[in-house]
Amino acid sequence: MAPKISEETVKLIEILYAQDLSPREIAQRAEVSRSTVYVHTKLKERGFLSKREYERHLAQEKGFASSGEYHSFLAQEQGFTSRTEYNGHLLLERGFTSKAEYEQYLAQQNGFLSLGDYQKKMAEKRQQRHLNKELSSLIVKRLAELGQTQKWLAEQLNLTKGTISKYINASLIPKQNLLGRLFQALEVPYKTIDDLLE
Repeated sequence: MAPKISEETVKLIEILYAQDLSPREIAQRAEVSRSTVYVHTKLKERGFLSKREYERHLAQEKGFASSGEYHSFLAQEQGFTSRTEYNGHLLLERGFTSKAEYEQYLAQQNGFLSLGDYQKKMAEKRQQRHLNKELSSLIVKRLAELGQTQKWLAEQLNLTKGTISKYINASLIPKQNLLGRLFQALEVPYKTIDDLLE
C-alpha cells in the first residue's frame, strides 16, 4: 500500500514529474521519499498501486511464493549467500564502507543535522506504514490470546525485549529470515509478510 499522503502532495508530485525533474528533486520538493515518488509516477503509469504490489507481481510472474523469496533468489543468483550480504555489496559498490556511513549520507542529503534526527524521522514514517501497523496489531493480539509477554516472545526468537518492543510500536519490521520464526512462535499460519497483508 502506498504511503498515505495528501491529495495536494500527490498533485505536486505529478506536476513536478511532468516537468521532467529527477525523482530525488521531486522527493525533496514534495518532502516525500523517492519510493513514494516512484509509486505515484512510474508504478502508477504501469497500473500498480504500490511498490509492494509491483514486487509481488514480479515474484509471481517468475514463479515465487513471495517478493522476499524472489529477492533472496536474486541475491543468490548474483553469488551472495543472503540479501543482507548482497545489500552490503551494493553499499561498497556505491562507495560506502558501512550501512551507518550510508545512513549518515542520507541524513545529510535530506537536510538533517544529525543521523539521530534522521533515524527518528524515519522511525516515525515507518510507524505510519500499513504493513508495520498490521504486524504490530498481530503481535499484540496473539500475545494476549496466548497469555504471553514481550519477554517470552523475545526468548522464543533469541532477541532482546527492546527489539520486540520496536515491532510492537511499529517502528521496525523483522527481516525475512526471522518472520517465519515469529509467525511460528505466535502460532499463525503465515510464512511471509505478503501472507499477513493478504
